[in-house]
Amino acid sequence: MIKTELPPSLRQMGTVFKYEMKKFLEGKRFKLSLTLSIIIPTLLYIFFPIIMNLIFQGNIIFNSIKIYYLSNIPIMSYTIILFPIIFSADSLSFEYQKKTGLLLFVQPVYKRVIFLGKYLSSLILNFFVILICFIFMFFSGFFFYPYIEVLNVVPSLMLALMTGILTSIAYLSIIFLFNSLTNRGIYTVAIMVFLCYVLSPFFMPVLLPGNKLFIPFFNLPYISMQLMMTIFTDLSTINTEIAFEFTDVFGGFSYHLMVLTYILYCIIPIIFISFWEEHKKMN
Repeated sequence: MIKTELPPSLRQMGTVFKYEMKKFLEGKRFKLSLTLSIIIPTLLYIFFPIIMNLIFQGNIIFNSIKIYYLSNIPIMSYTIILFPIIFSADSLSFEYQKKTGLLLFVQPVYKRVIFLGKYLSSLILNFFVILICFIFMFFSGFFFYPYIEVLNVVPSLMLALMTGILTSIAYLSIIFLFNSLTNRGIYTVAIMVFLCYVLSPFFMPVLLPGNKLFIPFFNLPYISMQLMMTIFTDLSTINTEIAFEFTDVFGGFSYHLMVLTYILYCIIPIIFISFWEEHKKMN
């Protein structure tokens, strides 16, 4: 009987993955992310509506459950940025700065193997905390609406969850890229906060001559927020100005540009880091 073994690089990547998962699950970052994934939707979708209803004597609850979920989607979409930052802002630079035992534990190893093992562990943990976030978001609807109405919105919530996870993967790739380039976790955090929370609001759609709308597809926080808002948009109850259409400069639908944007943000940084980390090894 022929006994097959995994290639050394895959075994080493698995070692890094298990090391990272153990470190995260026993550390404060996972607990912080898990706490945020529970507290934020609870505050937005249960606590604040209850307080507002007490203040306005029950007149604040929305007629449509989709509008209820839609009301805080912008905050939720920008919350998703926090989880990759918490998990991965110093993921690559930490081991080399602190000279921890990881490098000795898995040597000989390519740096890209360490990167991929760390990336995979962060990816799984990001998926988990975002899933928890949307589960609490879903169950909040039972506080204010009949269960039939809440169940009817499950497909929209699933699409929003998929969008949130895909967006998180893109953020994760970008964060690893900045951390690999700067070799400093604090620089990575500063760059991400500046790009997503400060610079992003300045790049909004522009109305061109001929009433054609140009969408800045490179603005990941904006397109992810608008995509999730579109999922919950009910054109029969909401002014059509709120509805979002991915429209290019030629006036046609451009969902393919949105998909291309996500692919570029998710894949290109991974490819670049794999080569860049090996280049740093030769210095």
